[in-house]
Amino acid sequence: MKNLQKNLHIYLQKNFSMDEEYILKIYLESQKPQQYYEYILVQNGSVLFKHYIDPKDPNFITHSTTQILKILRPRDWGENPKS
Repeated sequence: MKNLQKNLHIYLQKNFSMDEEYILKIYLESQKPQQYYEYILVQNGSVLFKHYIDPKDPNFITHSTTQILKILRPRDWGENPKS
């Protein structure tokens, strides 16, 4: 987690004027499942996911691929990201 925090801090400093503690709190430390965030990204047309299911266990995803379609900057969101 420390390495992730360091990399996130560097990325945010270079690309955004947002507080990294805020990002960590609302996203990385959230109790929301991965599917919650996947749904948001798919619904706004930002990302496509393809999950590959284990043929022996249909409840297990062996791996996934992602296609990034667009990237939104915080100023492009048009609403408060805290809401």
